Amino acid sequence: MLMAAPAAAQVKLALVIDQVAYRGNLSPLAGADTEAGEVAASLTAVGFTVTRASNLTKQGLATTFREFRRKVSATPGAVAFIYYTGHGSRDPASDANDNYLLGVDSELTTASDLPEFGVPLSDLNEQFSATGAKAVIMVIDACRTTPTFGKAGSKGLVPVTASTNTLIAYATDTGDVADVGVYAPILAQEIRRSGQDVTQVFSRVQILVSKKTQNKQRPWSNNRLYDQICLASCDVVAGPTPLPLPPAGPSDWDKEKAVWDGAKSCADYKAYLISYPQGAFAATARERQKTTECAGPGGVSTVMTATLNDVAGVPDWIDFYPSKALRKDVAGRSVVECVVQPDGRLSQCLTVSETPVEMGFAEAAHKALTSKARVDTGKFPPGQRVRFPIKWQVPKF
Repeated sequence: MLMAAPAAAQVKLALVIDQVAYRGNLSPLAGADTEAGEVAASLTAVGFTVTRASNLTKQGLATTFREFRRKVSATPGAVAFIYYTGHGSRDPASDANDNYLLGVDSELTTASDLPEFGVPLSDLNEQFSATGAKAVIMVIDACRTTPTFGKAGSKGLVPVTASTNTLIAYATDTGDVADVGVYAPILAQEIRRSGQDVTQVFSRVQILVSKKTQNKQRPWSNNRLYDQICLASCDVVAGPTPLPLPPAGPSDWDKEKAVWDGAKSCADYKAYLISYPQGAFAATARERQKTTECAGPGGVSTVMTATLNDVAGVPDWIDFYPSKALRKDVAGRSVVECVVQPDGRLSQCLTVSETPVEMGFAEAAHKALTSKARVDTGKFPPGQRVRFPIKWQVPKF
């Protein structure tokens, strides 16, 4: 009697990219490598062959995506999973209003810089759809705060129509920004859960993240998969009931983030590092401890102070006035420190103080100083850290 050959195992290929060490005028993303590690571990656990990549320039991103695409193309019928965590930006100047995944070498001054430093998501969508894969799952955890190029409403990413046999997911809603450390752990947990297909995985992730953040972060996805694809197994495993929704009490991440959100002084940064030496914000806390303010008695000052009269290239600071503060008719003050580049531009800015908090004055200062500002390198030499106290007055129209 002839016996039927056993069905070949489904080939599952994954690419996981984390972008932490941004060195241009985008802030480093402490914790992105931890996020990627959690997702990669879960993908490996359910049978994916995982390729890891970190801290890629634009050219490195393009090469890595091309090599992975060729690997998928060489295995028709494979399931391909891509997870990217790093900075991303929409292009407000483009008719297509595309999104770009940004290399760690990004120096963004205008929207026209995006093609130089980023890989278009629309191109990846089309290219991977043409590989012959049974399914392509693209997870973009890149909804971070990036320059808006002076255009209101241009934060976050824009919607993308997934190609056939493709699912595209964002860590939060279109036009919004996400926190580090919320989406990835829940995604990693759900990847391992059997008895649900991909559509159910991302539906559950959407619900869990939304509930965990009290609807402040609401993941988005566009699904054009037409086969039942299960990451772990389509079979329901008998045993304990499915993991419930997160409890009402704060998680370890909630506690850490609360400590960081309340850190406004040198003593606060020190206290945060004592409690969370490997925390998501540890790198930023250490950077802030390097300021003159935190040097302590006898500390050597390596920071110069500038006034707005020393800043050229910002024709109208009103263009950067925080919209939230403007709506509430609130004035404020921010103190920001940046590093002078050889051409007089500013990068690696960090917030020293902001009053009142949560009105966006520090973020507005970052945008203005890193997008258009220049200083005289004769007065402020390249490599010098310079402090900019800025008093924001409500504009009168």
